[in-house]
Amino acid sequence: MNIDRNTLALVLSLINILQMLALLAQSRLNKAHPALGWWTLGSGLMALGSIGFALNILVDDPRLGDIAGVFNNAIFLSALAFIYIGTLRFEDKRENHVYLFGFCGLAILISTFFTFIDNDPLGRWLTFSMSLAVLLLLIARTFFLYKMRSLFLSRFLATLFLSAGIFFIIRGLAPFWVRIGGGFTNSFMKTETLLAILIFSVLCTFGLILLTNQRLIVENRETRENLETIINTSPDSMNVIRLSDGRFVDVNQGFTLISGYTRAETIGRSTVDLNLWEHPEERLQFERILAEVGYVQNEEIVFRRKDGSLIMGLLFAKIINLQGIPHIISVTHDITERKRIENELRKLTNVVEQSQTSVMITDLSGVIEYVNPKFCEVTGYGLEEVYGKTPRLLRSAATPPEIYQELWATITTGRKWQGRFQNRKKNGDLFWESAIISPILDGHGVITQYMAVKEDITEQIQAQEALLKLAAVDERQRLARNLHDSVNQSIHGMVLFSETLVSTLEKNNMERARQIADRILESARQALKETRLMLYQIQPSSVDKEVDLINDLETRLLTVERHAGVRAQIIQEGSLEHCPQAWHENLFWITIEALNNAMKHAQARSIKISIRSFPRRLDLEIADDGVGFDAAKPRSGGLGLQNMHERAHLLGGELTILSLIDRGTRVSFGVDIKG
Repeated sequence: MNIDRNTLALVLSLINILQMLALLAQSRLNKAHPALGWWTLGSGLMALGSIGFALNILVDDPRLGDIAGVFNNAIFLSALAFIYIGTLRFEDKRENHVYLFGFCGLAILISTFFTFIDNDPLGRWLTFSMSLAVLLLLIARTFFLYKMRSLFLSRFLATLFLSAGIFFIIRGLAPFWVRIGGGFTNSFMKTETLLAILIFSVLCTFGLILLTNQRLIVENRETRENLETIINTSPDSMNVIRLSDGRFVDVNQGFTLISGYTRAETIGRSTVDLNLWEHPEERLQFERILAEVGYVQNEEIVFRRKDGSLIMGLLFAKIINLQGIPHIISVTHDITERKRIENELRKLTNVVEQSQTSVMITDLSGVIEYVNPKFCEVTGYGLEEVYGKTPRLLRSAATPPEIYQELWATITTGRKWQGRFQNRKKNGDLFWESAIISPILDGHGVITQYMAVKEDITEQIQAQEALLKLAAVDERQRLARNLHDSVNQSIHGMVLFSETLVSTLEKNNMERARQIADRILESARQALKETRLMLYQIQPSSVDKEVDLINDLETRLLTVERHAGVRAQIIQEGSLEHCPQAWHENLFWITIEALNNAMKHAQARSIKISIRSFPRRLDLEIADDGVGFDAAKPRSGGLGLQNMHERAHLLGGELTILSLIDRGTRVSFGVDIKG
């Protein structure tokens, strides 16, 4: 029996060494799985423990046998601990080092105590057997709980470790049964232990290697399925072409969606067969670069779809070996829409860059992000001088703060603001700008930036001022003519009639004197009427800065009725709240010029003013019942009519004058209200 035990111990040692080498080889082939490393380490310790166990049997020395026994116990416990760690790592779990190695250390200390302090072979036997049983049962539990597609191997290993655990529990309790009823001997138990360990280790190694390979197969299949899913769900076109004949081997769904060809229509055919290349020279260049470098990237290629339409693709390609055969794997990203947007942006950029109006874009805080060349030309500032600054660098004291408050209150609520500023250039010169400032919205309607489109209207303002000065001169000249033609003539007539009256009274011709006196009275009344009418025409507006269109016109019409004897009325339809306040002054003076012409030249007795104002439209009409005029004949109206047309042009509207002889005159003005 001793020889049998020695033989079993040596065979066990040899088998454990072979098992360690097998696990080591498997570990080197599958470095991605850390479990194999722990299992290899555990198998190595098992081999070392088996060698020590064999030496302990061969050397018949009780003292050395005790030391070797404690050492072997520590080796076997550590081996099972490492196998347990490997099993947890195989399931992607982590072990608790404190509890695990604390348990092993405690078992070794108890075994040492029963060996060197209190020499109790039964206590040492029970401690070692039960410690191994606990670790074996923990490993069995882990395999039972392992969830895998193929459960056979995990159930097999769980049953194997469970059987081994039960065996060591029986082994630990066997000496107590021997004492009670007899039947087992210590020698027989050692032989059974060696045989059980031999069978267990062989089956364990066999099962661990098969389980690892089974998991690798499952993981490879899942990886392949995941890769196929990723490739097929990608919107990009992916395909594999055999390098030798240029024929398609595989394509993804992105290829079929972009090209229009089905998979069945593609596999086994070439790009030339499918006529995919719009420009053959691009295909030749692609093949040349691929042959020289082995890969192509970021090449913009025009492809032809099945229906004949063209797409722009960004091509990536590389030569790879599949099963030892060179293939071309290529990925094409459809950039047709991106190129279209780029072209549109390029056109828009050219328009903005070459625009004769100033363009400025700011962030939400008003910090300048972009200005076009016209802005720099008008203001004198360079690009680097305005980036990161705010439009305040152009502000002058001539523009009231209320204008800027109104501007920000308008654009921050998503509306467009329109107005004008008097700003200051870099050299200090003041200039006028007409500006439209709008919020820029993203796809969700959120304000991201502000854009200002501005036009230098300095020359226009100066021309208007010059026109007003000329109008004032013309008005003075007209007043002088009126004084000469009307009041002066009336007074001159009264002088002549007065001289005649004196002569008539000297002749005591009372009837004739009475007639002359009536003529003098009529001339005086006419002179008074003419004087009142001229005073009305030169009367300024009732307000200095802002015109209240309806109230100011009503006040002026009362004056007309009271002093000029003309019936006048004003009819309003709609509300003027939609009409910009800056328009009121120009509308007021257009109406006044029309009134002056109606009373002075048309000799009108009735005048009607109609104002219709709606959210998007304003119409103004001045109609009289005067003598009218022939529109086909040239007529001299001084600067009055020209002033009316200039003011209408400033408002962006259209002024028309319709007149018929003895049918009166109708002046009409219409304009669209924007934003």
